[in-house]
Amino acid sequence: MERFILLPHPIRNLNDIIFRAVETLKIVDITLAEGIRHSKHLLNHYDIATPMRAFHEL
Repeated sequence: MERFILLPHPIRNLNDIIFRAVETLKIVDITLAEGIRHSKHLLNHYDIATPMRAFHEL
């Protein structure tokens, strides 16, 4: 079953994200982001290797 999960995240303070959001980012197949630079920084901070693309490229 395919699902779409919308997950807002903090930009400035990476520790403001909730544990459940981090766990969700670890299990999804792909992350679509508006701001790749900020989102990539967040994924790197939490050692998340999920592929990411800008949603406007689709």
